Amino acid sequence: MSKKILIVDDEEYIVKMLELKLKEDGFECFSCTTTKEGIKAAKTFMPDLILMDIMMPNVNGLEATEILKSSEETKHIPILILSAKSMEEDQEKARELGADGFLSKPILPQKLLVKIRKFFEEEKVS
Repeated sequence: MSKKILIVDDEEYIVKMLELKLKEDGFECFSCTTTKEGIKAAKTFMPDLILMDIMMPNVNGLEATEILKSSEETKHIPILILSAKSMEEDQEKARELGADGFLSKPILPQKLLVKIRKFFEEEKVS
């Protein structure tokens, strides 16, 4: 069974590119362009991984990460932050709120696929 990945990003072209590449690699994808939709989708879609942008309107990606990680339903779902905000303090804040990884934008699709595959391999070991 293929792994399910939820993409939460307000930039539609990034969402489409990620969906295309992830589906080509055999992943099942679901995407949202707001964190409110993303939080709801995480509870219904129950993905194996969430790709979360930080700079989102209304509730930002860090706040959404904190909400998801504080919920019994979703706290076990790993979250990889994808963001143009790549300062060390942004990465540290993401880790403090429960993010399981951080990749800086712009992201090369191949680099993302390698990170995701490695993440799932490490998950099997632990």
